[in-house]
Amino acid sequence: MNEITFKEIVSIILFKPTTEIDLLLNQPKFKHVYIFPVLYGIFLGMYLAAGQVGLSNLQHLISVSIGSILSKTLFVVLFCFIYSWLVLFISNSLQGTANFNMTFGLMSYSMIPMVIGSILHLVFFLIGYSCAPLIQSDAMLTIMIRFIFLSQFVFVLWSVFILVIGNAFINSFSMTRSLISSAGLIILFAAWIIFRK
Repeated sequence: MNEITFKEIVSIILFKPTTEIDLLLNQPKFKHVYIFPVLYGIFLGMYLAAGQVGLSNLQHLISVSIGSILSKTLFVVLFCFIYSWLVLFISNSLQGTANFNMTFGLMSYSMIPMVIGSILHLVFFLIGYSCAPLIQSDAMLTIMIRFIFLSQFVFVLWSVFILVIGNAFINSFSMTRSLISSAGLIILFAAWIIFRK
């Protein structure tokens, strides 16, 4: 069996998750599993630091960004480990067949849409921040903020969809069982979107 490249991993997750996720999850070694949580933590940290400090004081932004990137990256990687164990525990309780490596690999790969979303959010923020003095209307700023919120929701749902499909495959579950064992993630993601600052 040929090893799957980084580009093929991203392509399968983004464009063919329902038909080719088995190719990804049948690999003897999961490649690049840590890169996606780390990338998400980096871009999330940059986005939150830029939102907190703004872009006017570059030196302060850099110092805040470093701390934010490190803390968010650590948080995301730990979250992936803990949530993988939780999904594995629930899946095994429902007679699932997966092991931790498969579950963690799936969790990591399912973050690809969120990585792309965090990059886009950072770009939208930078564009919006640089154009803010030109925008005279509060309504336009509200529309931009709502667009970013809605797009975050779409990327999170995309990640959850991939997690549910992959969980069904690695555990030989029906979609209903997979949804039940992944429901905690859906609730956590929804809470994160609704209650984060």
